[in-house]
Amino acid sequence: MTEEQLKQINALETPAECRELLIKAEMQKDSAFVNAINQRYDEIKISRLKTEQECENFAKNATAHHRQDLLAAIHRQSIDLSLRQYLGDSKLPEVEIECLRVIYGYEKANRLLTGRKNKANYTWKSVRQNGITKAVDRIVCKTKTTMGFTTLESVGLKNCSFEAVVMKYPDAFSDIARDRAKSRLG
Repeated sequence: MTEEQLKQINALETPAECRELLIKAEMQKDSAFVNAINQRYDEIKISRLKTEQECENFAKNATAHHRQDLLAAIHRQSIDLSLRQYLGDSKLPEVEIECLRVIYGYEKANRLLTGRKNKANYTWKSVRQNGITKAVDRIVCKTKTTMGFTTLESVGLKNCSFEAVVMKYPDAFSDIARDRAKSRLG
């Protein structure tokens, strides 16, 4: 693709603009350009999902149309929506936001595996009682690998776990938590 084509793709902001450019690209028979426009179209559609139900419906449609490649982006959008709802107008340190992202990610991964909506009740209770980073520190310090880590690992998301957050922000956690995180992540 040319630099001009990349600029055109990056300038796309609506599905209608994508469709318009797609017609031109198809007439040019430029498959790389067509694929890049389609990818941008998918990104725009996913970024416009505003509710959990919309994300869930979009994911079902993507699966029905054999577009599993979209599921990770839909999953991230769903997590971001949950996070925005939780945070409201409050500002938290980045480490705490990352921890919350893991909790929501676990809940969504668990839902994908079981087909049921399951809240991370013990984790949320610990967050309420101890604060976010302290709760995560206590969870990671456990000698036994947690169900959350196991679930995330089973869907290929162990790099989106509390252990990964501990390794990314080591100064926010205890020595024991850092050692356990390092051990679990290998």
